[in-house]
Amino acid sequence: MKFVKAFLSVFILALLITSCKSKVSFKKTKGGVAYKIFPAGISKDTIGVGNIVKYNMTQRVTGSGKVKDSLLGTTYGKMPQFAQVQIPTGSYGDPLMEILLGAKKGDSIYFTQVMDSFIARQPDIELRTPFRKGDKLVTTIRIVDVFKSDSLARADISKLMEEESKGAEKKLEKYIADHHIQAQKTASGLYLEVLSPGQGPKPDSGQFANVKYRGTLLSGEKFDEGVYPLQLGMHGSIPGFEEAVKSMQKGGKVRAYIPAGLAYGARGNGPVGPNENLIFDMELLDISNKPPAQAGGPAVADTAAMPQK
Repeated sequence: MKFVKAFLSVFILALLITSCKSKVSFKKTKGGVAYKIFPAGISKDTIGVGNIVKYNMTQRVTGSGKVKDSLLGTTYGKMPQFAQVQIPTGSYGDPLMEILLGAKKGDSIYFTQVMDSFIARQPDIELRTPFRKGDKLVTTIRIVDVFKSDSLARADISKLMEEESKGAEKKLEKYIADHHIQAQKTASGLYLEVLSPGQGPKPDSGQFANVKYRGTLLSGEKFDEGVYPLQLGMHGSIPGFEEAVKSMQKGGKVRAYIPAGLAYGARGNGPVGPNENLIFDMELLDISNKPPAQAGGPAVADTAAMPQK
C-alpha cells in the first residue's frame, strides 16, 4: 500500500506538470536540461559534493509517435538508489549531479530530456527501441535521505537489505499458503514439492547431476530453462538449486520454491530482480562420476548466469 501511494503521488505530480507547464517555472542545467525542484521543507541542509543521496526514481518516455507514455522503470517498492554526489559534468545526458546540488532531503525533482539528443549520439536507438525523435525522457525523483559519510550510507544499505530479505521470505510464505501448495520446508527455508519420486541413491558431493530445469518468478514469468550438468559441492549454482538437487533421486521431479536468500539475493541477476523468490521445476535425468557429454555444449551456456556462491 505504501508503494502504491508513493508511486501515485509521483505519477500525479508528473501528470500535473505535463498538463500545466505554462504555470510551472522551470530552471535549466548548464547542459540545457529543464528541471523543477519541489521543496519539502523538512531540511535546511543543502546537498554537497561527496554526500551520499538515497532516492527513489521513476522514468518514463512520452511522445506522439510509437510511444505515447511508456514506463521504463521505477524503484518504488524496491531498493532505493544510492549515489555519491560528484562534481557535475555539465552534459545534457548527465544532469542529476548538478540538480541534486540545489536540492535538500525530502525534496521532489522533475526533469525532462528530449530523445533527439540521445539518438544523435546513438542512432541505433531508433532501430533497437520504439523511441523516436520528438519523444521525451521524463524523470521524477524523491530524495529520501542524505548521508554525510560513506559509513552511514553503508549502515542504511545493510539495514534495508536485511528488511528486504525478510520481506521476501514472508512473500514466499504467503504465496505457498495462498496457493495451497503441499511443500516441505527445509531447515534453510527452501520449499520442496515432490511431483514424482525417483529411484536409487541421491547424488553425492563431487558427482555430476544432469538436471533438466525451468525457472520462473512468482509471477509465472520464465527467466531460464535448459539442462544443467551440475557438479555438486563445487558452488556451480545458487544454493537453493543445489540443495534441491541433493534431495532428488534419478528420474525424480520436484518443484523447488527458493527464497531470495538462497537465490540471487539483494543483487539480483539479469531478468531476476533484487530479492526475488524463484520457482524451479526440476527433473534429475542422470547421476554420474564424469561430466555428461553435453557439458561443453549450449546447455551450459543457458545456465552461465548462475552465480557462484
